[in-house]
Order: sequence, then structure tokens, then C-alpha cells
Amino acid sequence: MSKRHAYMDLTGQRFGRLVVLKEVERNKFGHIQWLCQCDCGNTVVSSTSVLRCGKRKSCGCIQPRYYSQNKRLYGVWCSMLSRCKNPNIKSYKDYGARGIKVCPEWHVFKNFLDWAMSSGYDPEAPFGEYTIDRIDTNKDYCPENCRWVSYKQQARNNRHNHLVTIDGETMPLIAAAEKYGISINTVKMRIRRGWSDVDAITTPSARANSERQKALLKLPYLVDQG
Repeated sequence: MSKRHAYMDLTGQRFGRLVVLKEVERNKFGHIQWLCQCDCGNTVVSSTSVLRCGKRKSCGCIQPRYYSQNKRLYGVWCSMLSRCKNPNIKSYKDYGARGIKVCPEWHVFKNFLDWAMSSGYDPEAPFGEYTIDRIDTNKDYCPENCRWVSYKQQARNNRHNHLVTIDGETMPLIAAAEKYGISINTVKMRIRRGWSDVDAITTPSARANSERQKALLKLPYLVDQG
């Protein structure tokens, strides 16, 4: 009579890029198959022994040569897939839950890498200068709808942007604040206090007025010679 394996609950444990979600199958010898979530968003089923001995560390998305040479871009790719496919992460509600998907072509990292390099991505750029941005925030991640922009530019394309119209020109609140030379934090504070958008942006701050007064005091007096 064969000896049954002692039960070991792997739920919630991490093995490489895989996090165990739940048990899905068990045979008469006690061998268990587990459903696992990969960091890229895909799921895979694997056994206790395969997971614990380290034979499986991902769903198969890791491609060693491309990964080692492009770790930064690989992280971008994984994050993009996760927010569209993994309901267990916070940002899923703004992407996958809204129906935003990653095009089938980009489910393979090499294809995403090729597009990135051909579309102007700079792997040596300072952090935050090259982030992936969807031109239309209601459409999917695909070559036709994506570009590389800075965090600042991406914030302006956010679907939650507060838009304001001044003198017939409509723009994001942050862009209007920059145009009129006022701190975005000051503008937001004024709006919370009940100011209109236009007044909050176009009214100079007390600090700006103070600096203006100081500048005027430094000007030489003009003497009327009569």
C-alpha cells in the first residue's frame, strides 16, 4: 500500500513569478495540482513537486536572453499585462475591469520589444521620461494606440483629468496652472474651498503678489523734473 503524501497548503505562496491561487485537482496518491497566477497576468496549473523544486517559476513568459538584456522594458511589459489581466492588483479596476486589453501580438515579449525599439524607446533615458501611453484612453494597448511619453505628459492624457476652459481654450487643469504660472496645489486647494476653476487659476497667489511688490520696490524712482 503506497504512502500518501502529507498535505501541504501552498495557497498564497510565491514561487519565482508565480503566486498560488488555489488547489484545482488531487489524485488518489495525494498529488495536487495548483492554479497559479503569473506576474504577467497569465495563469498556469502546476504540481506541488514542480513548484517546490523550482522547475517552474513563471507561466512561460520569461525568455532569458531578452529578459536579461532588457530588464527595464520587460518590467513595463509585465506591468501592462498585469493591469489588464490580473484582478488581484489595485490598478485592474482602471484597465482590465473597463475592458482594456493587450493586443494578442504583444502577449509575446519579443514582439513588444521590437515595437518599442522601432517607436523611439530609449533604454538609457532617465526614469519617468519614457513611459508607455495609450493615445485613446478607452482603447487597447496596441501599436496603433501607444506611444512613449514622460510621466508629466501621461498625466495630461489621464481619463480622470479635470478639464478647464479659459478664454475659449480647453485644457487639463495642470496645463492651465503652468500656463498662468500658479502652483497646481494652490489651484486644487482653491477649488476645494469653492472657487471657480477660472478664478482659481487666473488669480495670482499671495506669494506671487508679494514677490511682485518686492520687485517694484527695487525699481529706481522716476523724479519729475517739471
